[in-house]
Amino acid sequence: MGVSRSTIKRWLNYLESKNALVRIPVAGKVCAYALDPHEVWKG
Repeated sequence: MGVSRSTIKRWLNYLESKNALVRIPVAGKVCAYALDPHEVWKG
Protein backbone atom coordinates (compact mmCIF):
# COMPACT_ATOMS: atom_id res chain seq x y z
CA MET A 1 0.00 0.00 0.00
CA GLY A 2 2.95 2.33 0.44
CA VAL A 3 2.27 3.30 4.06
CA SER A 4 3.87 2.03 7.24
CA ARG A 5 2.14 0.02 9.91
CA SER A 6 2.60 2.86 12.39
CA THR A 7 0.80 5.29 10.05
CA ILE A 8 -2.17 2.95 9.81
CA LYS A 9 -2.26 2.50 13.59
CA ARG A 10 -2.04 6.27 14.12
CA TRP A 11 -4.99 6.90 11.78
CA LEU A 12 -7.03 4.08 13.33
CA ASN A 13 -6.50 5.64 16.76
CA TYR A 14 -7.40 9.09 15.40
CA LEU A 15 -10.62 7.85 13.76
CA GLU A 16 -11.56 5.94 16.92
CA SER A 17 -11.03 9.08 19.01
CA LYS A 18 -13.42 10.94 16.68
CA ASN A 19 -15.97 8.09 17.02
CA ALA A 20 -15.80 7.44 13.29
CA LEU A 21 -14.68 3.82 13.72
CA VAL A 22 -15.90 1.00 15.91
CA ARG A 23 -13.41 -1.66 17.01
CA ILE A 24 -14.86 -5.18 17.04
CA PRO A 25 -12.83 -7.79 18.95
CA VAL A 26 -12.59 -11.02 16.96
CA ALA A 27 -10.17 -13.31 18.83
CA GLY A 28 -7.30 -12.58 21.18
CA LYS A 29 -5.50 -9.50 19.89
CA VAL A 30 -7.29 -9.57 16.52
CA CYS A 31 -9.82 -6.81 15.89
CA ALA A 32 -12.00 -5.84 12.98
CA TYR A 33 -12.92 -2.23 12.31
CA ALA A 34 -16.20 -0.85 11.00
CA LEU A 35 -17.49 2.62 10.28
CA ASP A 36 -19.78 3.92 13.01
CA PRO A 37 -23.24 4.00 11.36
CA HIS A 38 -24.29 7.02 13.45
CA GLU A 39 -21.35 9.02 12.09
CA VAL A 40 -21.73 7.81 8.50
CA TRP A 41 -25.36 8.90 8.17
CA LYS A 42 -24.83 12.41 9.57
CA GLY A 43 -24.12 13.60 6.03
